[in-house]
Amino acid sequence: MADRAQRAGTHLRTRVPEHFPRVRANPLCRRQIILNLISNVLKFSPEDSQVTLALSRAAGGAPVIEVSDSGPGIDPADIPRVLEPIGQVSNTTSNVEGTGLGLSVSRNLAELHGGRLEIESELGRGITVRILLRRDCVVEG
Repeated sequence: MADRAQRAGTHLRTRVPEHFPRVRANPLCRRQIILNLISNVLKFSPEDSQVTLALSRAAGGAPVIEVSDSGPGIDPADIPRVLEPIGQVSNTTSNVEGTGLGLSVSRNLAELHGGRLEIESELGRGITVRILLRRDCVVEG
């Protein structure tokens, strides 16, 4: 995704703790979630914006995958619609194409692992999408 971000003029950063534990999840699902989330924010991020992929642990130790951007964001009232299959909202900063499945698929894959997807956004202030997995997905040691 770094090449795609560079072509779009977007800065892609990662924040991964040095000793982040392994996470027990289907590797194809895990990869698909991350690709969907990054791809989605890259589509809507204007040139010279910041996109960040971060891994962390929530209170209690559950793993969290977070993708955020400094793009146009979406109205919080539109969040339920973007989580539906084929759900998109108009975006005045870009004319992008896509199926509108990325967030819905990511949410479903997270739920298959006992997790959930959360979105925080505000118009003009970017978006943050979090996948919170179960604590027992962490492989200690």
